[in-house]
Amino acid sequence: MTPFEKLARESSLQSLTEKTVSILSRLPELISGRMPTQDAAYSSTYGMGIVGNNRAQFRDEFFSFDTANVWDLVQTGAGMALNLGGNASGSRYLAISTGMTANSETILQTKASFMLPCKLSFGLSMSQRIADQEVFVELVSIDSSGAVETSTLFPSSNLNNAANAASIKFDGATTANAINIIRGYGVSELASGSLAFLTTAASGAPPNFFPATVFEINADSEEVVFGARAIDSLAGMTLAAKRTQNLPDTSKRYKVRIRVRNLASSPASSTDVRLHFVRVVNATQITVDMARHMGRTSDVADSLPVSIAAPMPALVAGSALIGDISMQYRAGASGGASIKHIVSIAGTNAQVVKNSAGRLLGWQMTNTTASWRYLKIYNTNVAPTPGTTTVIMTIAIPPGQISDFMAEGGLAFSIGISCAILAGSAVTDNTPIAAGDVVGNIFYA
Repeated sequence: MTPFEKLARESSLQSLTEKTVSILSRLPELISGRMPTQDAAYSSTYGMGIVGNNRAQFRDEFFSFDTANVWDLVQTGAGMALNLGGNASGSRYLAISTGMTANSETILQTKASFMLPCKLSFGLSMSQRIADQEVFVELVSIDSSGAVETSTLFPSSNLNNAANAASIKFDGATTANAINIIRGYGVSELASGSLAFLTTAASGAPPNFFPATVFEINADSEEVVFGARAIDSLAGMTLAAKRTQNLPDTSKRYKVRIRVRNLASSPASSTDVRLHFVRVVNATQITVDMARHMGRTSDVADSLPVSIAAPMPALVAGSALIGDISMQYRAGASGGASIKHIVSIAGTNAQVVKNSAGRLLGWQMTNTTASWRYLKIYNTNVAPTPGTTTVIMTIAIPPGQISDFMAEGGLAFSIGISCAILAGSAVTDNTPIAAGDVVGNIFYA
């Protein structure tokens, strides 16, 4: 065996060994029917990522509350209860009833874990928003045993000391308010003020409630974006907040954690916190940066989505030409040029072509005599006084011939367009002509 053949054989065996180890490591998940939690597909042979798809995702619409394969019920708070609800018209949810016991907290988290970038979206509604209650939906990092990583060097009361997290917190009495919280590498948590998201109030009637809002956490290596969009709507996401500092560690795996808690002061009454669905797209399976292009139409840094309204909105009147891509003379009723037909009479033929600002587009004039004739154009909206009114341009029409011209964009007149037809070329000339000396048309807009 040559050295080259030996090297090729060893490389092939190494690749086969890696694949075998990878498959064996995922057997427990495959047997249980859970989503495999593999990292982004990677070829060590070629040193590059492999194109995949987004089938490696998490979805729960709460047809049941599966604590064997899908969720870990970490703890059920004193006086709290979990029940499934909704049975018609697509309504389905897991309701966590908060009760009224102080310092009580229910925690559940996914068995599956994910790598960043990923997008967490969820439908959540609450029967009421009152003081002394808090709800968190978040991504939290885990260690090699699957336990949530914590750090107390800088205590994080909002996140239960989770070392890496991106969380949306619902508290207070305003149904459309929420707070975003972020933490990376165990440094101190970064929490926003109360932001105007969309409502947590539900639609529908008992027991068939529906969420009004889809909430989202888009987390990648460069930013975490918190947002919301109206349920079943074509509208883009309402961009509530973006964080580019204190980001969670992208080398970690993450689980979805949901926490419902009562504070030290007992809440006035029990609240139903309804989880209508929870979904995660694990974007490490896709080479396209999906986590950054999720319809955030108000974020100019993420302008991939393009939407053209139909019908197109009307153009702004006046000189604004936004959206104008056609070649047309806008002043005409149908977009074409207007025509002033002229047959000279005995005299100077002083007359108005257009009594407001416009554009002279061209002319076609025939001189029926054996002498030169002169068409003179004035920037005025009343009949000119030949020899006195300032001449803007003079058009010479040869004896027995035609003078014609068309200007593609037109010649601008700020006041109006008027004309006279005379026998002399001088700007002060006012020599009249005879009837029928000149016949033709002036084109304008």
